[in-house]
Amino acid sequence: MMRKLACVPLLGLIVVGACFSLGGPPAVVFQTLVLSPDAGATAAAVTQRIQGEMGELVLVSAENQPDEWFGQLAEQTGLRLSGPGRTGSRAMAFLTTIEALGDTSIVLGIADGGRIHMHDALYTFGDERLIDLMLVDMADVTNLREAVRTMFAYIASDVGSNVPIVLGVHAPTPAISDSVTVLMRAFLASAIECAERSAEGVITRSGNLALLHGPSVRTSCESASPLEGQGGGIRARLIVGR
Repeated sequence: MMRKLACVPLLGLIVVGACFSLGGPPAVVFQTLVLSPDAGATAAAVTQRIQGEMGELVLVSAENQPDEWFGQLAEQTGLRLSGPGRTGSRAMAFLTTIEALGDTSIVLGIADGGRIHMHDALYTFGDERLIDLMLVDMADVTNLREAVRTMFAYIASDVGSNVPIVLGVHAPTPAISDSVTVLMRAFLASAIECAERSAEGVITRSGNLALLHGPSVRTSCESASPLEGQGGGIRARLIVGR
């Protein structure tokens, strides 16, 4: 597995808002999916969903699926695979149209003794532009506020200040997923808010998932809506600026 490249530490706060064009290369829109397939879901069924949604950045959190299952997804969708990472009970992976520069699967220790399981990959697209994808599993978290502090400390130390972030969250319950979104929204925007603005309906709690992105000067959301069935999911058209 490739290892994630070191980056310049993040400086200052990330503020939620619109993504503005300040010159440089044009913004790029990515059809982004975060999925949590049912334990018995076949690779063919998940492939059909990804292709039906025309997924370009696909974050997958799956339980009881072997490496071969993820390999089949990559082969059948024609997307590039990062992972799967296995540090907890769930396997986490990314399927993308863009190239990974490096990836890693890690466990972030929390002060109260809890743990965050994470898969993280840095990608390049266009004219040497960067984007960082992260997927976290909150199954072993007991203190959400400490967990959020831990995640932002990781971002501050490991992600460049000019690098857009797309973060998927899988939580044990819908309430925990909602709480994580609330605790992080001062720094990362959520697909829930995007769905409300785009009038495509409010993201349901199906699948215990959250999808966040930022900082606001680098990303915005054109539209978002829930994906029903097969464990649930979220689709969002994310705009990545310069």
